[in-house]
Amino acid sequence: SSRSRTKEEESPLLKLVSLQNADGSWPHGPALAAILDLSETEISDKAPTHVTPDIWATVLAILWLHLNAAEKKDEWELLEGKAFHWLQVNSGDQLAKCVNAGNEVLGSRVSPQVFGL
Repeated sequence: SSRSRTKEEESPLLKLVSLQNADGSWPHGPALAAILDLSETEISDKAPTHVTPDIWATVLAILWLHLNAAEKKDEWELLEGKAFHWLQVNSGDQLAKCVNAGNEVLGSRVSPQVFGL
């Protein structure tokens, strides 16, 4: 019998890691939505008011890591640090409401303290 699958399917963690921008943010789009197992519309609709899509996407990506890849934290800790730095520079006072809304969307319970709040 021939094997149709020549390479292992990329894990969601690897896919998420490869999506991160050089500046530390994550882009809002279909690739992120697929990893989060949500539609792009769901993600947009549940975003807090006046929050840019990339801030929202970055918060959701970090929450997903804590929810789904906590045991591999050593693999993504540096990426998270880069994302935190980007969020501190760009999110202003919107971060707390993003974390709370993101926890609601993903069904996670990540403490805002993780984000330095």
